[in-house]
Amino acid sequence: MPNPTASALHPRDEIARSWRRLWGDAPPIPVHVADLYPWRRIRLDGSPETGLEEPFHVSRSEERRRVRAVLDGLEPGHDTLVGLWIDEEPPERGEWTPLPGLDGRRLRCAQAEHVHVAPRLDRTTVDALVRRVVDGSVGMLLLGPPDLAWLVHPFQDGIEILVASPERREELLDRWSSWLCMHDPWYEEAVPGPDALLD
Repeated sequence: MPNPTASALHPRDEIARSWRRLWGDAPPIPVHVADLYPWRRIRLDGSPETGLEEPFHVSRSEERRRVRAVLDGLEPGHDTLVGLWIDEEPPERGEWTPLPGLDGRRLRCAQAEHVHVAPRLDRTTVDALVRRVVDGSVGMLLLGPPDLAWLVHPFQDGIEILVASPERREELLDRWSSWLCMHDPWYEEAVPGPDALLD
């Protein structure tokens, strides 16, 4: 029988609940999530043109194309995605609201002054936000499905993917092997530890 309380929750409250369930008290900053759950992180910044030892040395349009390819691989079509924006002010594109319970100050994360959420970003808005961050804009963007089972963090010269399932991570490591960052400590074999959040 459906839970009437759950169905009455505002989408932003559902998203906050999903974050706490899958990512615990980790601030919504990829490096902090990776510190707590290193076996959930994938970093892509290799380039077939320059080998796997260098960051993306490609055009900004190619960077955006790669972000779209990653999103399509994770969520084919991705007509709408959840967006998390970490900065004092949210972007003008999209309907953003503060995300309760994940304010960076409460989590003592200096990088996250505020966390804003947009429950439904269409493809056009996603493309505009990706363009903004790969061009070096201030602010940090995370994109994912409503349950936040995976997160994509595009940035200037790279992409990070965070996945709740270690098995899914292994699948994605194989899929994106030609774009993997091989010179970063994240790539060292990480053995999953006790992960009560997935029990």
